[in-house]
Amino acid sequence: MTRDARADVAFVSAAKDISANSSDESIEKTPLSQQQTKNEPKSVVNDERSAISRTLNLQTTVGAFLETIEVQVAIVLLIAFDVCCTALEIYLRDQHEMIRLHVLMETAATSKPNSTASSVPIATPSMALQVATRLMEPFTGFTVVFFLIELLVLIGAFQKQFFSHFGYVLDLGVVIGALVYEIYTQSKALRLLGVLRIWRVFRVKVYQLQLEKQAAEDSLKREIDSRGGLEKLLQGYKDEVETLKEALNIAAEAVAEVSISATNYHQYEDEDAPLPEDQSQGTGGEAVDPYSDYYDQQHYDAAGYESYYADPNAEAYSEPLDGEESRDAEAVVGPHLATTEAEKLTQDDEFEDAVEH
Repeated sequence: MTRDARADVAFVSAAKDISANSSDESIEKTPLSQQQTKNEPKSVVNDERSAISRTLNLQTTVGAFLETIEVQVAIVLLIAFDVCCTALEIYLRDQHEMIRLHVLMETAATSKPNSTASSVPIATPSMALQVATRLMEPFTGFTVVFFLIELLVLIGAFQKQFFSHFGYVLDLGVVIGALVYEIYTQSKALRLLGVLRIWRVFRVKVYQLQLEKQAAEDSLKREIDSRGGLEKLLQGYKDEVETLKEALNIAAEAVAEVSISATNYHQYEDEDAPLPEDQSQGTGGEAVDPYSDYYDQQHYDAAGYESYYADPNAEAYSEPLDGEESRDAEAVVGPHLATTEAEKLTQDDEFEDAVEH
């Protein structure tokens, strides 16, 4: 059965690929036709090619039609019906012959001198049996002719490939043998070998399994393609998310760099900016820290002393810091700045003593 299944697959593929073979055969035959018809016009060569292609296309169409599962199922049913009808016809014919033999025996018995005609009933074949036998004969004759035509068409469609198929060769042998035996012996007993043609049932099953397998493969292929598309779409989304993350990180880094640069720029600008002479030097001529808020207060206080003694009614005067406030300032601004401020207080006291004297 494995060999038959492989042969069936080969025949199905041959029915589909015969068009390609036809084109190859036309290509192989073209040089010979051109050699034989060198002086003929091109239209004649084209007509020959078209005729060959039409013939091959017809063979392809007929072979593919006979290989369809519907036709194969119909042929299997016809084979089964033919075998059943043949067996029934043989049985009815045997019954008819037995009845005839019984009638002859009864006739012979009644023809004896000591016997009476009414002593033994004469059996005759029934009318229903005769009608059934007559109806079976043309149907079985039609089936054998149909099977022969089918095989001849398959030979014309597949040509040499037909004889490489064991099942078709078996069918051809059974059909031809039954037909010849029936012609010479007037008996249909050999047609009971049609049960051997039941291999077509397995062929139909194999073909059905092939169709289901092909459908499953197509469905799997579509599912794989769909899954591949979804995976590509998902990968695109992932890439887009990664790109957005990178863009956000770059933007955050850029914002941080801008903030740090702005802070460093302001610090650098404050450190490197030149100060005016009245702010870079104290009242005693010594350098002071220009970034101290406390220095600004003391500078304002020193200016207040000068404006007070120049004009006691001036509003720019402010009280100088005492020792406790100086200690508080030292705790806030640091010992260096506090020392500088203490020196300025000493200078202010000396300036006050000089004014009093």
